[in-house]
Parts: sequence; structure tokens; C-alpha cells
Amino acid sequence: MQVLDPHSIWQNIFEKMTEGHSLQQILREDKSMPSTYLVYKMLSDHPELRELYQQAQEARAEYLAEEILSLSDAPMPQLEGSMANAWVQRQRLRVDSRKWTASKLKPKVYGDHIDLTVRDERISVITALEQAQARISNVIDVNDKLSQRS
Repeated sequence: MQVLDPHSIWQNIFEKMTEGHSLQQILREDKSMPSTYLVYKMLSDHPELRELYQQAQEARAEYLAEEILSLSDAPMPQLEGSMANAWVQRQRLRVDSRKWTASKLKPKVYGDHIDLTVRDERISVITALEQAQARISNVIDVNDKLSQRS
């Protein structure tokens, strides 16, 4: 098995990840990189490498989140008709794909937040009946008052 130099190949991988590149993109673009299998094997076999990889993924999520702002603020080029619409759709796709990726890489920060608060708000039937009876006893019977006047 080929031994990878963590000070060169892995540092290069982690630097490129923090610049927004995916691991697959890095391995595909640089032919001097090890195979995908070997990279995942090394990550599986070395917890300290796995920790650095996780940190690089989180840094990548931060980069992608910042890139979303740049894409959103980019001025629209002078295009007309369907070309303008195509540009807007492409920008939307680029933003959405970065949002999705950032939410998966760093879910506590960029993921959907679901409120799982549970409250126990039971209603007591006996208490409800007692309250209803108390309200009824305070009501004056108008028919009795009218029959007394006649």
C-alpha cells in the first residue's frame, strides 16, 4: 500500500477543500493525487486524518456560505429575454446547491432547525366542569325576574 505524505498531499487536499472544492473534484483534477479508494481507506484507518478532514469540510461549508452572498450580490450582465432568465436560473441553481451542501457539511449551523419542543398541556375534564358550573351560577335567570314583575 502506498504511504501518503500528510505534509504534501493531504495538506493540498485540505487547502483546496477550504477553498470550496469537493474531495472528488480535487482527486479528479490533480492526477498526482491518490485514488478515491486509497483516500477513503486512509481516512478510515487514521482517526487524526479523519478529524482534519472533518475540519476541512466545515471550513468548506463556511466558504460556500460566503460564496452564496457573492453570487446573490453579483450584478446581472446585460442580457435580454430568455438569456436573462437563463442567467437568473443558473444563479439560483448555484446558490441552492451551495446552500444544500453547506447544510450537509455543517448541519448545526446551516441545516434546517426543527423545533421538537414537547409540552404537556392536558385538560382536566373535572376542572373544566367545575369552571363551567361556576360561570353558570353567576348567571341571573331573566325569565324568573320577568315573571316576578307580572
